[in-house]
Amino acid sequence: MLKYVADKIDSSNGTTCQCFHYMRNEKGRELQKLGKADDWYRTEEHAYRNETIRFGVQIRNVHLYCFSTGVGILAFEIGMKENDPLYISNCLYYLKKVSRESLYGETNPSSFTLLDCAKEILCKTKSLENAVCFYYAIPSTERANALIYLEVDAKEDYKRELFYLWHCYSDGFLYTENSDTDKDEIYIPSRDTVCKHKANTRGRFYCVDSRTQGDGSSVLTE
Repeated sequence: MLKYVADKIDSSNGTTCQCFHYMRNEKGRELQKLGKADDWYRTEEHAYRNETIRFGVQIRNVHLYCFSTGVGILAFEIGMKENDPLYISNCLYYLKKVSRESLYGETNPSSFTLLDCAKEILCKTKSLENAVCFYYAIPSTERANALIYLEVDAKEDYKRELFYLWHCYSDGFLYTENSDTDKDEIYIPSRDTVCKHKANTRGRFYCVDSRTQGDGSSVLTE
């Protein structure tokens, strides 16, 4: 998805650019009552690791990609309370159901869904007020796509974690290893693959593109 978007963006030439990228600014956040980028929201209560919790998330930004074809992508840039693969996959299992999972502000008792938020953005954008969502953003059939990025400490493998991230499964789903599908769906770099940071630290990284697969993101897109 990102490669497709990048290939279409040529912001230096407005007449030939096939995709324009917009982000919600602070004024837009205030008008929509989204609060600040570092404000925390809580999901509804869910079972997680033998206890009941509310997952903590931030709506760091809202991105809108408009293509010359008339098709667009609305993406929520979501931050999680914990940088843990299973925490993220469990949270996304519920958040990807954009019309059903409600979010609650820590200081505001009222709730909203990501689909509510998306529709409000479209309604308040004159050129997009008549936009029609694809089936995966329509109640009862919705399943948002997710692009997940996180950095983790190196260990022998992350197959179990990647299994949950790939499908956005909750820990209620049984982990099953399948070497045939894993090699096609999951890229695991070699041991000498490193990621250099400003602090001169090293670590392996994994990137998972979690696709819509029936009932089965971090950025959530509609």
